[in-house]
Amino acid sequence: MKLEKGFGLIEVLVAVLLIGTSLLAMSSLQVRSLKQNNEALMRTEANLLAYDILERVRMASPMAPSPIVQPSTDSLKKLASKVLPEGDATLNCNGRVCTIDITWAEFSRTDDKNETVSKFTYATRL
Repeated sequence: MKLEKGFGLIEVLVAVLLIGTSLLAMSSLQVRSLKQNNEALMRTEANLLAYDILERVRMASPMAPSPIVQPSTDSLKKLASKVLPEGDATLNCNGRVCTIDITWAEFSRTDDKNETVSKFTYATRL
């Protein structure tokens, strides 16, 4: 009978290779999930900020046909920068239709210099 030496060692090596590859794929999936979750949080914060700004305009403005009372651009920028990273908000009202543009910066974890600007636009009639 012929003895096969090293066969168990090859099985262990293949198993370690498979487990290592699996763990690497799972960690990549976890990082991607965290990034997508953070982006969703920023979009939700922008949506809530737009609703907040519109409610402030509704509370300050008299009923139609009176003109709409708009908050100052400095107060909008200050409010947006508190909520979102490098946040900026602009409000444009044409008659009773108001449009809010909210922008913020999203940084990539791999390279701090890599920055994308996201934009959220919301329009409504007051």
